[in-house]
Amino acid sequence: MKRLMFFLMILTFFSGCVKFGEYYAGLTKQPNISEADVQSGLNVYGIIKTGPAIDVKNHYFEVQRILFVWGDYDSLYVNNADVSLTRVPLSGIVENYELKSGGCTYSNNAIQTAPGDRWFYRCSYDTFIVTASCLVPNEPQLSDLVVRADSGLVDLSISPDSTAFMYNVYLLSDSTHSYIEKKIPVKGVETDYRIKLDWDIRGKMLVLFVFAYDKNLEKYYTTSNIFFKPNAFRPYFSTVDGGYGTFGAVSSTMVILQ
Repeated sequence: MKRLMFFLMILTFFSGCVKFGEYYAGLTKQPNISEADVQSGLNVYGIIKTGPAIDVKNHYFEVQRILFVWGDYDSLYVNNADVSLTRVPLSGIVENYELKSGGCTYSNNAIQTAPGDRWFYRCSYDTFIVTASCLVPNEPQLSDLVVRADSGLVDLSISPDSTAFMYNVYLLSDSTHSYIEKKIPVKGVETDYRIKLDWDIRGKMLVLFVFAYDKNLEKYYTTSNIFFKPNAFRPYFSTVDGGYGTFGAVSSTMVILQ
């Protein structure tokens, strides 16, 4: 009986008022959705990137349709939308870019940007218009970096920055070994990492990437339900106007460690 009570207590702690099957497998309490309940529109995904480790071809833009799918369909991707960007730099002239479709994604290799730039996004397709804006974060600045190759420890600190809302740290030494860790910074405080690598880095080159994300991407990655749960309903999520999805910016810093 004690074991049963303990199990029920743990189950209540993790699932609360949600039924066990819904919480863990998405099997119950699903809304009864019909075609009339689905609001047609566009789901967009766009990222502006800057930094020494990022070239212009890594800007990424995607447009999809929102459909009520029951049966066969061709594709959710939209490859004939009109997508344009406007860059407003800290100094200099305003620049406009038209993006061309290359199948599932849109691009323009002439795009140039820098930290502090304000970007405006516009996508139109059929009767739908999606707009958004973002501010390019400053490149992450390391205030401290110590590598202890014998023990595989890497300690680093990122200086406080009000334009960065999330950090991702990547450590690479070859094609088979890598480390990734995400952190949400506390405003006005250094963001510290203590990393214990599970491979031998003695005598090997180690490459460090630090990526700073703007508030749109931080909100999208930490709030939207991107975790797969079978048969589970996922409500719409957006950081854009007139549709769904996100448009944001990321900046990077790269350090090569011998």
